[in-house]
Amino acid sequence: MLIAGNPDLAPTIVTNYELSYDRAIPQLDAKVSAKIFFQEMDDVKGQFSGNILDIYPTLTTNAVLSYENVSDSDMAGFELSASGKIKGGFHWNADTTYTNVVDASYTNDQNLIFRKVDYSATSPKFRGNLAGGWAGGPWTVDGYIHYVTKFDSYNGNVLQAVPSYASFAGRIAYRFHDGVELGLNGQNLLTEQQAQAMGNAGLKAERRVMFSVLKTW
Repeated sequence: MLIAGNPDLAPTIVTNYELSYDRAIPQLDAKVSAKIFFQEMDDVKGQFSGNILDIYPTLTTNAVLSYENVSDSDMAGFELSASGKIKGGFHWNADTTYTNVVDASYTNDQNLIFRKVDYSATSPKFRGNLAGGWAGGPWTVDGYIHYVTKFDSYNGNVLQAVPSYASFAGRIAYRFHDGVELGLNGQNLLTEQQAQAMGNAGLKAERRVMFSVLKTW
């Protein structure tokens, strides 16, 4: 069995459309933004797959695996974001993004999985961030929440469900007058281990806590 290139591959044509609106709200010392977007991908190029023979063997030649144009894919969605400050040294920002992906396979939907281009299944519908913090004198404190709704991930030639999740990170720091800053940073603080890229059978993101020392001149 051989892996070969494909000189007949058509280029993938990507076309994007976006409309955005931004507005400052000085009464609240805040800003808001809204975007809607649409993307077209024509002639998506899929990877070679051991489950698909692109050229069948003969008595004198081997089977060949290759790359193929396998689908068209459309994505539509919106993004909402806002940020601001509150008296007393507080600040905040938040955003969320919705995406809906529709794939149109040239042959059958299973080929999209084998060729690793099943964007509809592997794209979460919603994802977003929420952050807030405070700065006063030498102290700074920040917290971050990141969330993703459920989606599927590749596990070989099958799709594996990844449940929705939220991860929390935080930081507290103290800066001395000589430019030295001591910081304590934590990631994935909600759980010891969390499935973020694959299901429960895959590797998980671990809780991490780090101490840092910075010096500026």
